[in-house]
Amino acid sequence: MPRRLRVKSSQREAVNPNAQKLLDTAVELLETMPIDQVSLAAVLEQSGISNGSLYHHFEDFGDLIEQAIVQRFLKGLNESLAAVADLLESADVADFRHRVEALLVALHDQNRRPYRMARLETLGALPGRPRLAERIGRAQQEVSRKQTEFYAEFQRRGWIRGDLDPAAVSTFVMASFLGRVVDDTTEVPVDPTEWTKVALIALKSIVFVD
Repeated sequence: MPRRLRVKSSQREAVNPNAQKLLDTAVELLETMPIDQVSLAAVLEQSGISNGSLYHHFEDFGDLIEQAIVQRFLKGLNESLAAVADLLESADVADFRHRVEALLVALHDQNRRPYRMARLETLGALPGRPRLAERIGRAQQEVSRKQTEFYAEFQRRGWIRGDLDPAAVSTFVMASFLGRVVDDTTEVPVDPTEWTKVALIALKSIVFVD
């Protein structure tokens, strides 16, 4: 039986209920407003948690916001990672290719635009914030490491080209999804069907075994 690689969440779990409530509230606010507009007062009011409790569980308000940013950043990445992990359930190479094509269509879909824009906002917030940059870097590295394991397994099974570095393949695929944001910002986006057609051709020619 093919070995099943395990996927664990990359985000740090906050076991204390108050700490988790503060994180959840900060993430909710980040979904509705720019990072620099999320205030301490708004988090405390919406969460119902005291200022003293916040400073008991976090170094400062900046620490809370940064952890919330990382949590939000990882949400979409971990969803995608889980979808890649599911490809290991493919019955054979034909089934694998069919599933990959369906996944590619889903991940490039325009309904993923908010997720892509959120990642772009996070990356744009890193200059001048070394602690946040380090945290995001560690989070991204962990996701990349796990996804690379999956691509190495696909190579072992003979489902994708074995002459390419799995880490490079993993990075290329993730970058291509984020690159869709270039079209997300235009007034007249490219026809989604045509975009997907090009993306599929690129994937097949670069990754799939002939």
